[in-house]
Amino acid sequence: MLVKDLPIPERPREKALKYGIKSLSSRELLAICIRCGYAGCSSLQIADKVLAKANGLARLNELTITDLEAISGIKKVKAIELLAVFELSKRCPPPPPPP
Repeated sequence: MLVKDLPIPERPREKALKYGIKSLSSRELLAICIRCGYAGCSSLQIADKVLAKANGLARLNELTITDLEAISGIKKVKAIELLAVFELSKRCPPPPPPP
């Protein structure tokens, strides 16, 4: 199903605006980073393919540019953009322990 076919409140960007970014699933967050799909395949479906390729969210940071480019709908520039997001997530310091 294409994102434009979803009811407006269920679309990732609109959902983020209405309920906050934390309300989105990992799939929806990744779809926002992917931005757009291609004929017959939505950004949500591409996000599913990326998560499947990584065997889940925990191993997303292990994907390579070759892994990403092997997924239909992801070309070199999009693969680099996603790798940059993954690298930023690795560089985020852990939150301080609660007092």
